[in-house]
Amino acid sequence: MKTRIILTVLSAFELFFVGCLPYGAGLEWGHVPSGTFAPPEGMPPYGSQMTDGWGILYTLKAGSFDPDHRSGTARKTYNLYNEAYDTLSKKLPGFSESAEGSKDNIEFTYPPNWDTVTDAQKKEIALQVAEYVAFNSMVWHEMLTWYHARIFAGMDDFESAFSWEDVFCDLYGAKVAVESIKMGGDFAQNVTDLTRKQLDEWQVVPMQRAYDITRTVKGTWWDRTMPSLHSNIYMRHMDIGCDGWVTAVLIPGFYDGTPVSLEAPKLNLLDAHGLQMKYTITSGYSQAKKLREIVGVEVIEPRRDFCKIIAELQRDAASRPGFLVTK
Repeated sequence: MKTRIILTVLSAFELFFVGCLPYGAGLEWGHVPSGTFAPPEGMPPYGSQMTDGWGILYTLKAGSFDPDHRSGTARKTYNLYNEAYDTLSKKLPGFSESAEGSKDNIEFTYPPNWDTVTDAQKKEIALQVAEYVAFNSMVWHEMLTWYHARIFAGMDDFESAFSWEDVFCDLYGAKVAVESIKMGGDFAQNVTDLTRKQLDEWQVVPMQRAYDITRTVKGTWWDRTMPSLHSNIYMRHMDIGCDGWVTAVLIPGFYDGTPVSLEAPKLNLLDAHGLQMKYTITSGYSQAKKLREIVGVEVIEPRRDFCKIIAELQRDAASRPGFLVTK
């Protein structure tokens, strides 16, 4: 009887709390997709960094969903939009944003006719810049942690690097931020309303079912021996949109349709207006040197280098015993 009680308590602990790890996009708390499940109907509104880390949800059409990754990237996108719009409006040479020991550097070269570009067009361009930089900044976080960068002292984030929901949720966060900015009014309320509507469209399931679905891939996609709180994540989602789309990862057996895909960020408006943007990332992490060495450059430019880097990371992941890699 005592054994049964202990196992029940441990199972409940696993259902609600396992996988809660600090996530570096602010004060949010991120999660690995094998644990920390939460009821979707009680998800707090977007806005407070202290409540972003609600827990893992599961949607039949778009797989595991971490509201925290949505929140961190949405917040970053909003800030980048304001920086980009201010820079473009004043015809400044560029701007930069620092986070987690790395810096996004954006430099613009303006066409001769820039003064004829309307304010509305500059806002649209700023939105593209924000979505592109925010998403790629988050991809950079995953790349660093793949090589064991410790964003928080004493905490190795390798276990969550490219876990199967991260990249998709980051991209959704950038896109919902762009849509919320376009709507005008209360940004936080827009993000909240759009996310809840989207989760319903993606057929979010109750917490217990999310837990049960995820348990069906225990031993193949992930594993953990209780009472340890540490998950081994074997399924790594390394689709960063090199073909123009990022496709969600679905746990097999619960949805017969095609998984949801989101269009990767693009910069076609810049090209259309003759605006040149040089976007580089610099970092104090030693792992950044490893990433530069992969492509043989002194400074990383995501538009030029990321697809080459991810190809090497995919090969590395595929060579690891038991690892599964989606591209």
